[in-house]
Amino acid sequence: MAKTFEEMIDCLKKLEDRVLDRRVMLHMGKLLREIVYKRTKVGKGVDSTDSSNPNIVTLAALSPNYIKFRQRAGVRGKFGSPAFSNLTFTGELLDTLTVLTARGAFGISFSDSVRKDGSGQTNAEVGRRLAEGDSSENLPPRKIMNITQAEKRILEKEIVTILEKEFNRLCVNLK
Repeated sequence: MAKTFEEMIDCLKKLEDRVLDRRVMLHMGKLLREIVYKRTKVGKGVDSTDSSNPNIVTLAALSPNYIKFRQRAGVRGKFGSPAFSNLTFTGELLDTLTVLTARGAFGISFSDSVRKDGSGQTNAEVGRRLAEGDSSENLPPRKIMNITQAEKRILEKEIVTILEKEFNRLCVNLK
């Protein structure tokens, strides 16, 4: 343990620098991406963007016309089937989930890359449309980018593990 108060303050400053570092935020962002990706692949989203405690829900059902379209076109995502709503028609959208980081912050978004389907749209545009829904095409909103309290706890547990490890490395072993 640090011998003096000054050593402890110095250690805590180093700890803050380390934990807020972009590499740690990248690690946390990748964990967030994995949570959202896996949940969506099994056809689940969250019920609200406004709630302080959103719940996991089944993604809204696909319309009969869209199911027929998917059957004709052939669902190409390895987790897809024509009638299963899990954003895997081509597999492209979920694969473009991108981790964003800054000092002390992380998040995910869909890439601004242009889709391979020839539509000219970006994956980010398609992701926004899916989140909002489209009444003209009878598409209900599909909320996937939010997280539940249980998912927050997974992220919190990971950051606490990192804090403990770095505290022990930086502060406890001072001679």
